[in-house]
Amino acid sequence: MGRKKQMDTSTYFRPHTDCPNYGQVGPDNRIVGTGRYGKANTQLLRCKVCHRTFSARRATPLFGLKAGEGTFYDVVAYPAEGNGIRATARIK
Repeated sequence: MGRKKQMDTSTYFRPHTDCPNYGQVGPDNRIVGTGRYGKANTQLLRCKVCHRTFSARRATPLFGLKAGEGTFYDVVAYPAEGNGIRATARIK
């Protein structure tokens, strides 16, 4: 049997304020990947300190997003290129 590749969780942090390691980022943040969920195959993470599970998108603008991730980035980029809000809505 092949060994599973360990995912890099050093850039993630705990969103639960009551966890002793809340907000800790780095190689020893004690977060592990525990699967995926949804149509977008979003990463699910688990804290090894408080044993709670949370989405990798938690506490980001992408959390709860119904549209595709590409659509989100397009809509954010269009106004930066000089398009107004109505023009952005018309384009998308």
